[in-house]
Amino acid sequence: MSKKKSSGNKYNSEEEAYNDLIRLIEVWKKNGTTRYHRNSYLKSLKKEFRSARICEIIFSKDDIFDVNKEIPYVPLDIMTEEKLIKWIYEFPSLVCNVDTMDRKKEVYIPGEKLTLPVCVAFELGKRRYEKLSALQWGGLFGVKYPYPEKALKYRNTLITIADEIEE
Repeated sequence: MSKKKSSGNKYNSEEEAYNDLIRLIEVWKKNGTTRYHRNSYLKSLKKEFRSARICEIIFSKDDIFDVNKEIPYVPLDIMTEEKLIKWIYEFPSLVCNVDTMDRKKEVYIPGEKLTLPVCVAFELGKRRYEKLSALQWGGLFGVKYPYPEKALKYRNTLITIADEIEE
């Protein structure tokens, strides 16, 4: 008898999905798995089981999960301003990322969720990440995040607010 593959469709409740995720993370840590190699863990779950606490775990374990692959499957009602500020400060690529091969912009957060506080968090996270990548890879090769269209027209305001926060 063969083992049944782990699939999000096998759960009967959000609680079962949550408990299995915790179990899987422990197994992956024990086995030394450093990345979830499939497309997206949230994609494998039924939509009604993609809860805030499951999303929080996934975003807190960025050493295991690729948050850029997970964000398209986070339900819009879970994307509260508070969570978006936290996630975007940590991962500015969620707002606007550039594929380095064809220079195509990928926007993961819908425009209506890009409020002023979220855009300020993006500006602060963008600065932090660009500075770290410039130090690691050299000034010419550091990562540069473009502004999403909605934030582009308020760029000067965002820079001013971010400057005041940094001071």
